[in-house]
Amino acid sequence: MKTSAAFSSGTNPKQGSTYPIKNLKTMQDFTKELNQSLLTKGHIVLIDPIPLLRQQQNQAITMSQQQISSLLANAFFCTFPHRNDTKPGSEYANFPTINFSRPGTISPESTETEGHIPLLKHTKPDGLVTFERISIQKSKLPKWKKQKMPLRNLHVSSEGSIEKEGTGMLQVDFASKYIGGGVLKSGLVQEEILFFMSPELIVARLFTEKLADNEYCWGI
Repeated sequence: MKTSAAFSSGTNPKQGSTYPIKNLKTMQDFTKELNQSLLTKGHIVLIDPIPLLRQQQNQAITMSQQQISSLLANAFFCTFPHRNDTKPGSEYANFPTINFSRPGTISPESTETEGHIPLLKHTKPDGLVTFERISIQKSKLPKWKKQKMPLRNLHVSSEGSIEKEGTGMLQVDFASKYIGGGVLKSGLVQEEILFFMSPELIVARLFTEKLADNEYCWGI
């Protein structure tokens, strides 16, 4: 609970106390939805355990934005056991962290706070997000040194930003073997920016094992 305590104690007085209270109430509601059978509303957010996207296994997971919001709310309150233990030999040693357990992970004064928590919107999200892990056999990888075919034309621009000029484009990131890189730490470069722009991607850290050199994971 160190992060949530830091979140509350670090509130800017100019923003007013209603900012964290309103948002924390919304996150509490999403957290409860993951753990309760909402019979009065006629649905259950999650029924089965979430499968893990393991190394060298081609597998896909499709989740609703409501499910993702509930999972991220639980990550904020650090309800996922054993996920902070990344020592060699531990159960999730090859997985990135998912709990918002570091003080300073988010800050009420930070412009990234809303990006970390898409569920702060008070409307129920109704979209779907698919995560797919693909591994390519090394024997099927191109032998680039022996390739004779020319590459397609490539345009490189030194102007613009990922956030604006990159909107609507297929975006590729290869900075870290752990999906999301330092998005829940202090990182704020290419990969972290992409995850701030599409915060639903952060949930992939819950179930995506460290990527090998012949693997990639995409979300849409």
